[in-house]
Amino acid sequence: MKEKLVPLIGVPSTDFRVYEIRYGECELDGLDETLVYMGMHIQFGSEHSELIVRLGRALRRGECRIKLYLLQVNNTEFCKYMMESIVAKNTPVREFKKQIIEEAKVQGINCVLELDKMRLRDKNGVSPGRVYPDDELIYTNREMYVEPLKEPEKMKYHWQVQVYVRRWRPSQHSVDPTEEVILDTDFDYNHIIKK
Repeated sequence: MKEKLVPLIGVPSTDFRVYEIRYGECELDGLDETLVYMGMHIQFGSEHSELIVRLGRALRRGECRIKLYLLQVNNTEFCKYMMESIVAKNTPVREFKKQIIEEAKVQGINCVLELDKMRLRDKNGVSPGRVYPDDELIYTNREMYVEPLKEPEKMKYHWQVQVYVRRWRPSQHSVDPTEEVILDTDFDYNHIIKK
């Protein structure tokens, strides 16, 4: 199908991506796969038989596409789209961070990223999710936050929980800037209160 689209698009098949609309956009990245689901949708007259073609490098076997968003906690625009990156599956997070720093420089993205002063974390809607430790492996397409840090990463263990807190000052009718607290456990209330 991609070869048949080449004359219409005007670029080689490796320079565009095809998405099927199912329950959202789903990239058709297996060049040797058949369009079984799409054929079934067309056969039964479903509204999900729509395709979208986008310019940009197609995924190769063993790669995944990650949409990256910049997370700046105390900024008025705390979340903004940064870039899209392609990474080989099973790449360690630390190696992916190096790749992000280089790609951000090449694309002229205006933010300071340092290897030991940044973290990658899940993006759950607009909410920051769990933090990915440097030794974890990237294995699937997803959306992630890139979070620049003022100091080197404080989280040492995968079981630690990172939370953001703001101190409310009722007498002044104000709130302090957001601060980070690392919890060693999320079950011990005394530990949480002390922190």
